Amino acid sequence: MIKNRNTNSDVNDIDVYIGQLPENERGILAELRQTIKKAVPEAEELISYKMPAFRFHGMLVWYAPFKNHYSIFVRPNILKNFKEDLKAFDTSNPILRLKFRLINLCLLIYLQEF
Repeated sequence: MIKNRNTNSDVNDIDVYIGQLPENERGILAELRQTIKKAVPEAEELISYKMPAFRFHGMLVWYAPFKNHYSIFVRPNILKNFKEDLKAFDTSNPILRLKFRLINLCLLIYLQEF
């Protein structure tokens, strides 16, 4: 079973990636993308592991739609830094299924290290 049902494996442009998704998923990924861009405007966008991603002082975040949910993959130190705030979520893996406001907050606080 393919867990991440990304469209064309040769896609290396995020606009194309999002554009190939079903319409109901495009808006959510576009909103997530804008949330991350707003929090980290200096970050470089790229496709990594066949998913949209952002890089800022190393890889920062990946995001993708899956069969029954959307996932955000973050660097493990982000999870460690926000352990108390994220205790209501399953963080056994560096995967988050969060509200965008919390994503923005986590990224902004994390960026204070730079």
